[in-house]
Amino acid sequence: EPQPALSNECEHPELVGRDRLMAALGAYSELGSEAIIVDAGTALTVDALRLGAEGEVPSFLGGAIAPGPAALAAALGDAGAQLFEVEPCSKVLALGRSTETALAAGVTVGFAGATGRLVQELSQETGLEEAPIVITGGARTFLSRSGLFGSRTLRVFRDLVHGGLLAAAGVPFELEEETWGSA
Repeated sequence: EPQPALSNECEHPELVGRDRLMAALGAYSELGSEAIIVDAGTALTVDALRLGAEGEVPSFLGGAIAPGPAALAAALGDAGAQLFEVEPCSKVLALGRSTETALAAGVTVGFAGATGRLVQELSQETGLEEAPIVITGGARTFLSRSGLFGSRTLRVFRDLVHGGLLAAAGVPFELEEETWGSA
């Protein structure tokens, strides 16, 4: 199991998921800079990566973990007698005109809004307001909503965690970047 070449600044480094560390290493390997890393999947993780002094390894500072779209939909379906689980879809409007479309809007727009807010607050708390946002994960398209991250630089990679694993193993790689336009 390759070890990420990062300093882990969390209170209990041994409990941090390797997927989070490998995504951070993948972001650093691809960008060579500080970053806010967003991995949108079953869970949403928003993590901060800071560069140290020259010659030091980058520092994984920690971040936040929240439910992904499918977990949000399942929780709503389980939460009330009149509610039911909807299939999350990234192309939903905020204005739901039925219970089903309102639930879908809450999941989709709520997930994007929570992500935007976590990125904003984590960036402020760590002084990384100008750092690029690196997005990955199977639910990443839920975050392609126009204006969600303001004018921040976005870099989107489908396989960021795999890139981190390859970097940790010393295997050369090149990730394919997705273009989202004005997201």
